[in-house]
Amino acid sequence: MEDTNKIQLFDGTEEEAVELYQPVVKDVIGQVQKEFDKTIANLGITDAKQKDRVYETLLFNFIKEIPTPLEVIKVRKGADGSEYEYFDEHYTNQELDRLFPGWWTDEMKTWYDAQTQAYITTGYLYVEYTLPSGATKIRKVYAVGGAKVYAKKSSLENGLPEASQPEDRAIASFTRWKKLAGKQLGIGLDIYHQKVTPYLKSLYEKKTQSIWVKYRAELDKIAETIKTGKGMRTLLKKLATPEEYDQLSILLLKCEQYLPKENFEKIADTTWQSAIQDKNQIPSLLNQLTTLLNKIKKGEQNES
Repeated sequence: MEDTNKIQLFDGTEEEAVELYQPVVKDVIGQVQKEFDKTIANLGITDAKQKDRVYETLLFNFIKEIPTPLEVIKVRKGADGSEYEYFDEHYTNQELDRLFPGWWTDEMKTWYDAQTQAYITTGYLYVEYTLPSGATKIRKVYAVGGAKVYAKKSSLENGLPEASQPEDRAIASFTRWKKLAGKQLGIGLDIYHQKVTPYLKSLYEKKTQSIWVKYRAELDKIAETIKTGKGMRTLLKKLATPEEYDQLSILLLKCEQYLPKENFEKIADTTWQSAIQDKNQIPSLLNQLTTLLNKIKKGEQNES
């Protein structure tokens, strides 16, 4: 029997929805190979076994650094009311399929533990990959997943606790197991370590590059105070796309050519403040600016 005091239990309910996503890093093996070739050349390594060890280290270090796409990260409330980030099991499945086609599991067990009132799932995840020497390597990881489930009141009275939601909580414990097994390989690791990574910083720069400096300053101040990955991802999700901000910028610059300085500054202030506070207002703002430009041009035509 497992030591249930060391098992990470999941006490919530996750959405079962398949998310289609574009990997942040597409050609993982190709990029690892480039880094491997550079490392081998710099260190002058010629021994085949040593090359294999270097490649293996680079491969799994690289996987650990792969950012989880923002669109698959969700937020749930725990039993204590705090919010936690998570992603569906489908993301782990898709990453395993992408990185290690043909992965498999073995010695899987799921049972109800009366002491912790949780379903527990244990087992091994196996992945296979090819080393530079041509040898095939298998890595296995052991994980323990748990899903909290309260016992039936009637069973507590007779001293033999039985799970009140057997089927869905057993499935939840397996889901938890798979994600923790994937975590050991580096999949979705950024959700767990919660660092503000260089990727998140670069994504912030990309999203805000078209926002005029005057209006971006307040955003920059907020970004500088954020110390966790979750905090930065929350900010990023509130921002619009670079293309949307770029469209606003272009239309405002066109308006500036026709409007008195004071009038233009008021419009620019209102537009940028609204766009930054609520990205859902941007389509409406774009329509307003387009309408304004058409009116201005129509008025000039009438005067001529």
